[in-house]
Amino acid sequence: MCGKVIVRPAVIERIDGTDFTFDSDACLIIFKRFTSVYGIDFIVASKPEKAR
Repeated sequence: MCGKVIVRPAVIERIDGTDFTFDSDACLIIFKRFTSVYGIDFIVASKPEKAR
């Protein structure tokens, strides 16, 4: 999600029925903050291509 190569075990979080992969807990927290501000539109725009 944050654009970094994931070199250690990924942080995977299911949000609104879709699994998102993050390189760190910090990136997950940032994503959740964006979704709290921008709502469902941010989640839809952030879904992996195969999940759209």
